[in-house]
Order: sequence, then C-alpha cells, then structure tokens
Amino acid sequence: MKEQMECPVCGEGHLTRRVQMSPIIYRGVTKQVEDHFSVCDACGLEQADAKALKQNKRAVIKAKKEVDGLLSGAEVLAIRKRLGINQEQASRIFGGGPTAFTKYENDDVAQSEAMDKLIRVADEFPVVFNKLCACADVVPASAINGRPGSASSIADNINA
Repeated sequence: MKEQMECPVCGEGHLTRRVQMSPIIYRGVTKQVEDHFSVCDACGLEQADAKALKQNKRAVIKAKKEVDGLLSGAEVLAIRKRLGINQEQASRIFGGGPTAFTKYENDDVAQSEAMDKLIRVADEFPVVFNKLCACADVVPASAINGRPGSASSIADNINA
C-alpha cells in the first residue's frame, strides 16, 4: 500500500495524486497537456511536488515541440538508437554539450531548429551521418554491426 503524504497546510488531510488534461496556448495553438498535482482530502489544497513539476514541464515542452514542428523526445531517442550511437557520442557528433541529448530525449529542453534539421538529415542520409562521425572521430555501433549504408562508407567518407 502506498503511503499518503500529509497535507503541509492543514496537517490533517492526506494528499492524493491526480492527473488532468489542461489547455495551454502556444503561438496561437491550443494544446491539451497532462497536469500532475496532488489534492488534500481535508482542505482541498492543490499542490505539485518536484516530481509533478518536472512531469508538467516536460509535457509543456513536448507540446511546444509539436507546435514548432520539432522532433519529440521519443523521436530523437529512436533516431539516435537507429544510428547506433549513445548520448555522449550524439553530443560529440551533433554538438549541443555533454548532456544535450539526455535533455532532448526527456523533453527537458527543445532542441534548436538547426539541431533538429541536422538530426533529421543525418538519419535520412547515411553519407551525411558518416561524414559527421568522421569529423567527430566517432565510430558508431551501426558501423560495427553493419547498418546498411554505414559500415562500408565511413572509411570512404573520412577522406571525402
């Protein structure tokens, strides 16, 4: 059984976690996002703890990415895995800093439009991805595991 938190205001009730859909307006577009919070069963206080605030922030950023036409965190993750690279390698190949891809994939921050385009182009065109890998001195697992279009052309593209 889950232990319930005592209400920090009245000290008598217990907090129950809730999730409801709430509208946000971004660039003139209304999106429904999950809103995580807790409600006291005695005084009715609604509050959000650190975990709920993080979930809410991620939901808003995900919605904004959608409106802006950017890859979602799940899409960035899928592309990175398809390319056979880890987050540290992705940061070396594409830039953005050592924790950039963790943040993009968790919808903690939105990648720039330029970064989004670079990720899409690298995914669509293996020769571009291979050249970026060569410039960053990274050998992705896709080259080792023989991803079509990658393994044979990485060495060729180093000298291109």
